[in-house]
Amino acid sequence: MLGWFAVACSCESINSIRIESPEPGSFFTAGQEIEVQVTTKESPITVNGTKYSGKSFTAVLPPVDGLGFIKASKKGDPLFTVRSYLQGVFRDIADFQSQTVQTRLGIDILQNRDVSFASICEEMMAGEELVSYMDNPIVVETEIAFIPVTIEVTTTSVVAESIEVTMHFEGDTLYFHSRLSNVLIYYNSKAAGISGSGQALYDWMEIDGELVLSVGDSDLINMSATASAPHITDDGGVPEEAFGLIIDKLDVAVQDAIIVTTRNSSRIVFNTMMSTLVPQVVLEFENPILQQTRAQTMDILDGNIQLAYETKIQAETPLLAGPQAGVLERFHRDAEREDGMSITFGSALVNQIAFAMWDAGNANGKIYTKQQLYDLGMEKLGGYYDRLKTSQIDLLLPPVLEWDETGPWLVIGGIEITMKMDGAEDTLAHTAGRVPIYFEQRENAIVLLRDESRGVFFYDVGFNRMSDLVDPSKVVRLLTTAVPGVVSDLFSTFPIVRMTSTMLPKLNGDPGPSVLTTLLGITTHDGFWRLDLGFEKL
Repeated sequence: MLGWFAVACSCESINSIRIESPEPGSFFTAGQEIEVQVTTKESPITVNGTKYSGKSFTAVLPPVDGLGFIKASKKGDPLFTVRSYLQGVFRDIADFQSQTVQTRLGIDILQNRDVSFASICEEMMAGEELVSYMDNPIVVETEIAFIPVTIEVTTTSVVAESIEVTMHFEGDTLYFHSRLSNVLIYYNSKAAGISGSGQALYDWMEIDGELVLSVGDSDLINMSATASAPHITDDGGVPEEAFGLIIDKLDVAVQDAIIVTTRNSSRIVFNTMMSTLVPQVVLEFENPILQQTRAQTMDILDGNIQLAYETKIQAETPLLAGPQAGVLERFHRDAEREDGMSITFGSALVNQIAFAMWDAGNANGKIYTKQQLYDLGMEKLGGYYDRLKTSQIDLLLPPVLEWDETGPWLVIGGIEITMKMDGAEDTLAHTAGRVPIYFEQRENAIVLLRDESRGVFFYDVGFNRMSDLVDPSKVVRLLTTAVPGVVSDLFSTFPIVRMTSTMLPKLNGDPGPSVLTTLLGITTHDGFWRLDLGFEKL
């Protein structure tokens, strides 16, 4: 055994190239050149393709947008030093991030599907008692046989048997129309010395208006009502001379009440549904993550209702982020017109989640035994690597989501792997990589997974020391197994996004219909994912 140690030590080389700055885990603002300070015992040294002389020098690298990678090496020497950093526009982790989730609603989800905004509005009013919205009592001043008489008519019930709601876009305006059928009104009447009761049946009433949408307070404006002539059945309590006046006032009062109830029910539906349409971001990490989502803007454009949501996602207990750290800014733009209902998201949301996950410490200290790596699919490395006890993965930078022509990638900089070997010093390796990912639907949720149809890519791997027994290509194979394993451990064991249900209160405050937002499918587009959604009544 002692002889083996002597051989091992005599065959080991120590990396003398040091990148003094930037420090591991650095963030740089967009547009600035990066100064790389290098010290070495031997020269010349090549930094990212440019040769430098001297044992201490500064290399200047052009700015990048996203992950930056530095390689400092000596010709012919397998030992070299690498460092990665992030550069770009960074959003403050304490702020809400703008337009991370976008929603589009088309005419189908508004009125044409079995469960739509229109059908929910219909359910809110059909068969419901609306008398509380009547102006009671109706007072009529008239003369009977030249004697002034005051008659009070009190409505005791107003119920519409059925209601049909339709909507349509004209330019940037959304028009609302409802037709109520068989509106039945019961009333009592009284005057000096007389009293009675009766009913009025309207075959139909129609309400028209314009929907004005805004965050937190959508409304119906410019409303008007028309109605059929009522069929009156009265027990004679209303004097014939006053009947016409009472019916005229009753007409106005009933139509005003229907306008109010239509407005209130539509506001409940639109305000409640719009505030809860955004799916729930599920962050069940070992070290907790906090998240908030709120509607930011709401507009009517191109025959669609368009909503943008902003999110704040951060570690409950921040551990790693320094003062310069932030969420790498990215945007997505969904320009496609929508007939149904869709939600889109891309790098802006995923980068928030990944940063918070990293800052909370969930990506650090991931230890895999040799057997666990084999279970993850690593081939038998053999030889020196049979001595491998554990590999520990730490991420010195938060992963970021980037896109190219092949699809989305989780770009992971600052990968540090510590390999513990029986009978040898720990070997420390650094690199960066890109793991191809996709989202998969699982029932009413989506899960982030590694896309095995595309290969994992690694940048050059730098070691702090190297024995003649070390085979760098086998270390890369180890990384190819371990790093996607980290991605799977962090993201693939639970849903990232889950659809939720909403309970709408009735007009009187009682519990109303519960509506579940259902996931019909997910598709990948250029720079974002689209969730195709519908409604289901519970």
